[in-house]
Parts: sequence; C-alpha cells; structure tokens
Amino acid sequence: MTKIDDVKDREKLKPRQAPYFQKIRKGCYLGFRKLTPSAAGTWIARCYSEVESKQQYSKLGDFGQFLNHKRYDAAASVANEWFNHLGKGGSNHVVTLRVVCARYLDYLTEQGNTAAAKDVQRRFN
Repeated sequence: MTKIDDVKDREKLKPRQAPYFQKIRKGCYLGFRKLTPSAAGTWIARCYSEVESKQQYSKLGDFGQFLNHKRYDAAASVANEWFNHLGKGGSNHVVTLRVVCARYLDYLTEQGNTAAAKDVQRRFN
C-alpha cells in the first residue's frame, strides 16, 4: 500500500487520475490525488457504508493554507470528522434549505399544529 503521510512519499507519487489511498481505520481511507508532477495535490476521504453497501466519497480540498508537512494531519482530521458524522447516522447527501423548510412544515402538520404551519409557510414564502 502506498504511503501518503510523508511529504517525501507524496512527492515520489506518479501523477494519475485515481487517488492513492491510505487506511485510517476499518473501512475508512484518506486519499491523495496528484494530477501533474508539479501539482500540490488534493485530498479525498473514502468510507464504506454497510447500510448502502457502497463506497462514499468526500472531496476535502488541497489544504494549501497549511505547510506541506502539516497537510496530511489536517486532511486526516477533517476526514475523521466526516467518518464520525457518517458513523452517527449522518448523510453524505446535500440537503437544500428549501428541503429543510418543507420537512419542517411537514413535521408541524403531522403534529397537528396547522396554525403554526400556516404561519411558517407565510414566513418561508
């Protein structure tokens, strides 16, 4: 398995489309993608979802605001936050504000609070 936690190891990687992954913990991996020899590279998190029986991915960015030797730790920290989020039942799906508002209106209606639902609907509009 390719190591990506050291700057020298990352500099030796051959550019390619597919990320190089390193295991963080069971089913959770941190990836590094280097597209050109001079590119700084970008970080990706990958986690296997047993519920959905598929891999989930999260683009983490390049962490260019950090010194090169600090980027792995910063990326691993963000990846671990995402892994923990998924582990607590979180989702990788993007939810818009419109969807959240609609769900809230549905909740109020289901609770029998139609007056509040009407008021909230006027405010949302």
